Amino acid sequence: KILDESVRKGLISDQAIAQIQGCLSATFQSTSAEKDVEKNNSTNVETPKEKKKNSLSVSDRGNSDLQFEYKLLRKIIKRAVARMKENDAQGLFLNPVTDDIAPGYSKVISKPICLAEIEKNAIDLHYTSMIKFENDVKLMFENCIKYNIGRPGEWFRGEARKQQKKWRDLVLKSCKEMYNIEMNKRKKITTTTNATPPESAEEKIRAEQQNIKKLAESKKAGDKRKFQSISERNDTTITS
Repeated sequence: KILDESVRKGLISDQAIAQIQGCLSATFQSTSAEKDVEKNNSTNVETPKEKKKNSLSVSDRGNSDLQFEYKLLRKIIKRAVARMKENDAQGLFLNPVTDDIAPGYSKVISKPICLAEIEKNAIDLHYTSMIKFENDVKLMFENCIKYNIGRPGEWFRGEARKQQKKWRDLVLKSCKEMYNIEMNKRKKITTTTNATPPESAEEKIRAEQQNIKKLAESKKAGDKRKFQSISERNDTTITS
């Protein structure tokens, strides 16, 4: 009301500015206090979802960037496995190899691995870096080449090398590109969020005070120009 009355009169006095500033300060302080009360009340009630979240370790709760990276790796590796299954038309690397299928396999291969196990590792967030996924896939192809020796294993070795080349040149390259793109986006978002903290109640008050001062200065300048214009017209009338 004070501001509206001042605008109608065409003049904002220092007293009016002080009253407006006082109203703004009281309004923002009241709003801030209400938000604090609401926040305290909401934090006292723990929902089932929050209980589940609180059951996690402190490191898991406190590192959202790390969780983002793990979930991104899961998404990328699941897509990679799907493409590798398409390249493996015979299902050579799909399931675990047993001694019934390949006699003496467990004696030759100490660390067996297959696409099904790689996919499960991705779903369970076992892969905390791209290099771990890369090492498992390399091991899978190397196991095939190591076990299938001599002329009887020639076709299997050739198939392993052919699929490994497709994986290295196409699938792995695409995985690394997607990983780098998404992680860079995440870093930009985090940097922007940290660089621009939310405006506090005090900052809002100062901004409003600056706006009021600018309005008052602008009004004074307008009144001065209006007075000069009237004076010039009067001088012109007297002269003539």
